[in-house]
Amino acid sequence: MDILTENGISPIDFAYYSALFILGMVAFHNRNRPGLRVVYYIWMGAFLVTWGVALLSPRPLPTKIFISLLLLSTVIVQTSLARRTSGSRSLAK
Repeated sequence: MDILTENGISPIDFAYYSALFILGMVAFHNRNRPGLRVVYYIWMGAFLVTWGVALLSPRPLPTKIFISLLLLSTVIVQTSLARRTSGSRSLAK
């Protein structure tokens, strides 16, 4: 934890943003189950709002970079898996 605090990311910010990211990935992978698509969209909205607040707040730069990287990795994973599932659906028809 010393590495995090020396670089400007508080342990609470790290835990909060990491938990939000992990919950988002769980919601994304379960989004096709009944009722969980709404949870996924609520999470995406909450994550975008959290990202915007973190960027506009006086948090240190490493915290802003960390949450931006989490958002970027979320978008990359969702895009790549969306292409994979849409490609497999077109092959199945």
